[in-house]
Amino acid sequence: MHAHSPRLAGEGLRVRVTLAAPIDLSRVRAMDGVGVPDHYRFPLIGELADGLIQRGHEVSVVTTSSSIRERWEYSTKSMSVVILPDNRTLAQKTGDRFRIERGDIAEAIRAFEPDVINAHWLYEFGAAATSCADKAKVRVVSHDNPLDVLRAMRHPYWVSRVSLGWAICRASSTIGVVSPTIPVQIRALFRYSGSTPLLPNWSIEAEAISQSNQTSATDGPFTIATVSNGAGRLKNSHRGLQAFAEFLRYAPDSRLICFGSGSEPTSDLAEWARRRRYDRRVEFRGRTERIAMLKTLRREAHVMLHPSLSEACSVAIIEAMHLGMPIVGGERSGGVPWQLGHGAAGVLVNVSSPHAIASALKLLYDRPDSRAQFAELAQERARSLFATTNGLDRYEEFLFNDEFTIAPVDPR
Repeated sequence: MHAHSPRLAGEGLRVRVTLAAPIDLSRVRAMDGVGVPDHYRFPLIGELADGLIQRGHEVSVVTTSSSIRERWEYSTKSMSVVILPDNRTLAQKTGDRFRIERGDIAEAIRAFEPDVINAHWLYEFGAAATSCADKAKVRVVSHDNPLDVLRAMRHPYWVSRVSLGWAICRASSTIGVVSPTIPVQIRALFRYSGSTPLLPNWSIEAEAISQSNQTSATDGPFTIATVSNGAGRLKNSHRGLQAFAEFLRYAPDSRLICFGSGSEPTSDLAEWARRRRYDRRVEFRGRTERIAMLKTLRREAHVMLHPSLSEACSVAIIEAMHLGMPIVGGERSGGVPWQLGHGAAGVLVNVSSPHAIASALKLLYDRPDSRAQFAELAQERARSLFATTNGLDRYEEFLFNDEFTIAPVDPR
């Protein structure tokens, strides 16, 4: 099979695909029962790997881990995995723009001799993959709004990391994007002029729970939930806590549940809230097993608060939409307005203002009929735009066809 020949999704061809990315290997059925070391995780890529395997393709994975000192490998008939040690300091990576990491990832990719390389993010994985374009067709997917990252993460490490996008965009005629906001930013920052097929994210678990007979929250205290991977400036969790403290004066029996890494009871965020007395009626749950978290959201939460300053295509928002939850998100937060149908499927506010967030929460608290309407429209939009089967179809087309022929997603 020639690496650069056109491949049509649905023809039953077995293609060798190497995924270079953060990946949650617990999502891959071929890894059940395997003692995998802790690694650089992103749930969606695990679901993509599993979906490609179930559709008959041969998948290999290259990812990294800061918890191992030696390369870790595993292989079955349908899947092979290499986890590379990632132990250098941020200063070392910044100084040489991830030169060691890029070289190690590229070497591992080449060893698999794939037909197609699919790398994720315009950072070290994407840069390593594009250096292998002489050996296989390369398809990179961008998951971030790079200008937003630079504005929020004002640190040499992030400047160095984002700068890798220059080489990736110069070497690529096609870059997949998870949000219609990304093409605008990569064209402005990197002068990219190629095509940008839209590949929205999805959530298998939330989709399944939404189709179950588990009922949504009705009784109990009015409950707001946040789900965030990290608690840095871009995630804006601090203003979310300030907003809830203001809202609590209006609805004193309400509660806030904070899920996700960086929201543990012992986290800096929780300590920050305690010092300022923003922790009353707040439960810091931290990183939680995904199914358990989604069931809690479905059973107990009335509203999802997503205060992030920028997201391209938030999986947490997709999950809330599938579960039929009204959502409060940022009116200028990257792809969030697009995800929420520009206000049709959620309440959009200035998330830099705790008062504006609190006002939106008050509106939803006072108007159960509005909550129900937002929830219904959010669920309808999730089923049409963020469905797993549609997502996998689009990835097959993106990876195996030289021309992206599936009908485009409406970017509105």
